[in-house]
Amino acid sequence: MGKPSRMKSQWGRASAAILLLGLLGCGDDSPTNPGDGGGGTGPPLPFDVFEISLQPTSIVRPTPGAQTPNPLVAEHALSVFASGGAVTGLFDWTVPASIGTVGPKTPQLTVRDYTVVLKLRDDGMLPLGMFTVRVRGESGTERDSLQAQFAVVENTWMKHKRQVAGMFLPDLTRSPVVYSPPGTPPENDLIYYCEAPSATTTTLRSIRAHAPLNGPEQDPEDVMLLPDGPEGNNFSDASKTEPDVAPQGLGRDELLFSSTMDLEFTDRCPCDVNNRVPTNLWVVRRGAIQFQPRPLTFDSTRVGPGGGLVYYAYNYVTPRWDPSATGSSARISFLTTRDDARNLWLADLVDLNGDQTSDTLMHYRQLTTSGIAAYDWHPDGTRIAVISGQGFGWVNSTTGAFEPIALPDSDLTRFDGVSVFAPPGQHTLVAFQAARENLSNIYVFDEVDRTLMRVLPVPGSIDQPLQLRWHPRRKEIVYVGDYTVEAWANSSGGPGTPPDLLNPLTPELFGQRRTRFPSVWALRLEAP
Repeated sequence: MGKPSRMKSQWGRASAAILLLGLLGCGDDSPTNPGDGGGGTGPPLPFDVFEISLQPTSIVRPTPGAQTPNPLVAEHALSVFASGGAVTGLFDWTVPASIGTVGPKTPQLTVRDYTVVLKLRDDGMLPLGMFTVRVRGESGTERDSLQAQFAVVENTWMKHKRQVAGMFLPDLTRSPVVYSPPGTPPENDLIYYCEAPSATTTTLRSIRAHAPLNGPEQDPEDVMLLPDGPEGNNFSDASKTEPDVAPQGLGRDELLFSSTMDLEFTDRCPCDVNNRVPTNLWVVRRGAIQFQPRPLTFDSTRVGPGGGLVYYAYNYVTPRWDPSATGSSARISFLTTRDDARNLWLADLVDLNGDQTSDTLMHYRQLTTSGIAAYDWHPDGTRIAVISGQGFGWVNSTTGAFEPIALPDSDLTRFDGVSVFAPPGQHTLVAFQAARENLSNIYVFDEVDRTLMRVLPVPGSIDQPLQLRWHPRRKEIVYVGDYTVEAWANSSGGPGTPPDLLNPLTPELFGQRRTRFPSVWALRLEAP
């Protein structure tokens, strides 16, 4: 009797070998040979089917319109890895009919060999989602089976003009997040993001999500105007980063963000390191006539030895609303250096007078002590996914207790960025950036099925933060990508921009052209 079917990740101990096999198409088409595994005379090892590999493990649907990369490949190498058995294994594949059909890799091989071809539908318009491939193998009287998942995605550039002054910067775009209230059609979704039009300024802007790619580049809009406060502040040069949209149940249409804006900027002494401008938390109300932001955290002060004021400037960054917050008091989270490490803190953002505007940040409490690199709330508000000094896991939002996330793949490294999606009645999906063999990608972990899937069809550099965030209501991830869009690359910069900046060198990685100017992209895993 064969072993029961097992659900495994698409990555495993032999995936590097199949990459060579699929690309080179030469040599022994059996990834492993039967027998005792060592060329000896002992009895053969038990027949074991231990890995399925699809190259690539994500497939991109062609997106309508011009000016978009289309790394669609018509055929994909689909292979199984097995060991042991008395004779060479034979295999039967089961793939969803909506995806395509299995055929022999070469005229000399059959559909029962270790490596076959998955031929996609002729029109390429595959259904979006995560799909299961199953294989059943036999070696003489022995049987074994396995299944694995892969994704069909639409990977689309969020087309817009770039606000560039002078020389280009390597990281113009950061921290995208989707604003999409229930009942809003997809074409009315907004994406808030950070843009650095100069070396000294980072500002918040918004664009429409999924604007027609065959239409003109849209003009991004500024999210805010000047804050209330004394004249002479540093608003024009201050950074404004890491926006987060208030949950719908809260009833306060606001954005949290971090900024070096300082209403007391003119009172500071640049020569005094204890009087430096910190990063504080701010909030701005959407839809207000003037979009005037308000600070939530401030410096602490004390009287120095000479009687003068000494500023204690802690940095408060990465604010996030508790997605389950309702009523007049909203729990928020943030990272701060109050204890000389980037740890996770909670506080209550209160609407004291009931005017649907946040007034005061109260009841600070520290949640972690091990240092946090990235985090995101579970939508039910009970726990927070973290990349921390303790590893990748969940932090209880009440007690701070840490629980590791046991991924089925042990060789991922360089974790950077995490986002959680868990609509009512569906499995919790944890998306994160990680690297394998020095190539970075977005992975999605299904907490119930315990499956791990790579969803970006073309890997990227480990030095490029993808800054991914789930759409609040759909299986769609916005992120910062460096895929080349030639029309955009040739249209930014304005008169007098040097030719080498107008037309980048566009290096290639895995056959996909790149640019050094990251932009906002959206990865759809389901139809809107």
